Amino acid sequence: MNRYRVVALALSLLVLGGAALAAGSAAGMVRSTSDPYLAREAVAALGKIGTPAALAFLHSSRDHPWAMVRKAVETALACAEGR
Repeated sequence: MNRYRVVALALSLLVLGGAALAAGSAAGMVRSTSDPYLAREAVAALGKIGTPAALAFLHSSRDHPWAMVRKAVETALACAEGR
């Protein structure tokens, strides 16, 4: 399992401890990382978390500087919103 999948799994498991904590951690990771692959995995975790705050963050990230993250945002939103 690569480190990105481990991070995504860890963020998903945080949901068990509280969706707000998990969403905040993932959103912070998207904002602060210089690694587009890590940001992409954090975006995927936010889509799985699916809280209103997580979805609001995803909507606000549609113009992320990295194309792979923008694509992940659209995929996460589509999955979370049932499209």
